[in-house]
Amino acid sequence: MKFINLFFYSLFLVACANTKQTFSNSNENMIQNSIAILDDALYQKPQAAIEIDSIALVGNVLTINYRSCNPNTEIQLIGSTAIAKSFPPIRRCKLIETKATNNKGQSILNFPHQLQCNIQILSTKRSIDAPTYLEIEGWSEKILYLYTD
Repeated sequence: MKFINLFFYSLFLVACANTKQTFSNSNENMIQNSIAILDDALYQKPQAAIEIDSIALVGNVLTINYRSCNPNTEIQLIGSTAIAKSFPPIRRCKLIETKATNNKGQSILNFPHQLQCNIQILSTKRSIDAPTYLEIEGWSEKILYLYTD
């Protein structure tokens, strides 16, 4: 009886390990790396049809987890060159689509993606710990970014 229980527990552990590996492999192609851009012409483009789930800032890398209607969606973080005169200064930013996608009637935001973006260019001053608030369209909170080298 102990042998049978041990066999089923071993089989269960192997099955769980294979499931986790398959899940992590399916999400690897959903991570996109890029560098933020300051460009008023691109900033005039419409906001990407996405829903932001979370934003995290570690050093100079802003990680944005979002959902879209298309599994092939690629977005870019664009900053406006205009800066709000406050302390710390506020820079408005927007996420735009860089790759044309074909949504043909799809409206359910069920494809998870992740954008990891270097945001050094969005700083208002290029000195260590210079603060800048980033106001990203589609996200309710301002993000305090402290410039690092």
